Amino acid sequence: TVYAQSVNISLEANSVTGSPTQMMSSESSTFAGGSWICYSSTGYFTLSAGDSLKTVYYKVRDAAQNVSATVEGTITLDTTGPSIPSLVTPANASTTNDATPLLTWEASTDSGSGVVSYEITVDTAVATQGAIASYTTGTLADGAHTWNVRAKDATGNWGVPAARLGP
Repeated sequence: TVYAQSVNISLEANSVTGSPTQMMSSESSTFAGGSWICYSSTGYFTLSAGDSLKTVYYKVRDAAQNVSATVEGTITLDTTGPSIPSLVTPANASTTNDATPLLTWEASTDSGSGVVSYEITVDTAVATQGAIASYTTGTLADGAHTWNVRAKDATGNWGVPAARLGP
């Protein structure tokens, strides 16, 4: 599956034969609303709004008005980040004598491309890891500490961080 974070995408024409002078692209197989523009091996297209699977149709024509067969491709528009993870342990304002505590949270969900990583912030130190909903800190000095987590999906969208826990 191919994903896009933006409605603005590029279209690359591969294996085009002859000497095309114009091209047309559309989300409609009938090219409704489309118009011929000057040919370029890399064109640009604006997808319709809304996160979902999109089909883009493309064709070219030459100076003699010979039109190619229609080519189509699919892409999933995913502009929404994953859900906010729910921090579980250690509980807010709790104490521990463990200098390397295990932080846990309820996994984020993502209806688009799926969660691929988490960014964990402990005080000002930031770490990134795969889609595992726990993290063991480095050795912490005695005293109060804060932490939070946010998730990233396969398209590169970051979710909102969980509320910061700590004193």
